[in-house]
Amino acid sequence: MLPTSAGTVAYNTFLNRYISIFVSGRWGFEVSFSEGSNVLSWKKYPNKIYPAVSYYQDSRVDNWWAETRNNTKQVYAYPSIIGLDGNSTQVGKEFYLYYMKIFDKEGFTDRYLLRRKIIIHQEANPQYSPRIALTRYEKQNPKKTKVSTEIAKPSEGYQKKSSVGYLLPYAASGFRPVYECYIPNWQDYMISSADPSLRNWERCESNNDLFVRRIGWISEAPTVQANIPLYRCFDEQNLDHFLSQEQNCEGKRKEFLIGYLLGVSPPLTPTPSPTQTPTPSPRPLSGDFNDDGKIDNYDLNFLLLNWGKIEADLNQDGTTNEKDLALLLANWSPQ
Repeated sequence: MLPTSAGTVAYNTFLNRYISIFVSGRWGFEVSFSEGSNVLSWKKYPNKIYPAVSYYQDSRVDNWWAETRNNTKQVYAYPSIIGLDGNSTQVGKEFYLYYMKIFDKEGFTDRYLLRRKIIIHQEANPQYSPRIALTRYEKQNPKKTKVSTEIAKPSEGYQKKSSVGYLLPYAASGFRPVYECYIPNWQDYMISSADPSLRNWERCESNNDLFVRRIGWISEAPTVQANIPLYRCFDEQNLDHFLSQEQNCEGKRKEFLIGYLLGVSPPLTPTPSPTQTPTPSPRPLSGDFNDDGKIDNYDLNFLLLNWGKIEADLNQDGTTNEKDLALLLANWSPQ
């Protein structure tokens, strides 16, 4: 017997159990695990791995039966777990989740196949896990930016530019929800922390914008794990909102600090044996990895991206961990 909300099932060799993923715009993406290899006994993971589009009772979401989709929102359905090698029955630590999406106000004939890469970590203290990647997309003519957890419609011409950081896909203490919104007159996507329920889930900040969907939760204050500041910026020349880790908004107008992003989720892995561990090269204790005379977001991201490796090992103990993070933050000097 499969879990009640099963959508797709595969055996996971990293966890030594079956995994099932259910996708929905109204309820978000949910994961269940079998008790060992027993497919008759399942346990649902307590946190969503992808947020719900709107509020629970929003009948516009996942609406397959509307006579017209002129006033409907996203549809998410038909998930499939696929291994990196194309295997659909057995996957490992990393695998793909494929699913169908229909965008706002579009019909079934305009459906898209989307793919997300999922990486599983086993942690002793899984605080703020899972996490969802926030990515920056750009296009030219006109120059526009979209920062989101999901690509825009291919017809809009956006191309992936860079990874920004990570949001929580579920509500947690100290985190505020953030939303994707759209200003039609400017063809401008923007991220907002304004509560759309105050505008009947139709708009975000004014009558000039449209509420698109919830994209996740961001920390309201810096913490050990959520320590990457994120600013909302505005390019007045191109009427383009975007998000940046740079306090000067890359030379454009800074609107406000929207919150603090999570870094890369560091897996707990066994200590490598001596034959597997290369000798670490000397590294200044300051944490200035790019030797630009300051310790800033570049250095922080470098450390997080090399968690568990030696490339950012500041205290020369053979690995990059919370001790190195503490050293870097103690010497923080972005100016």
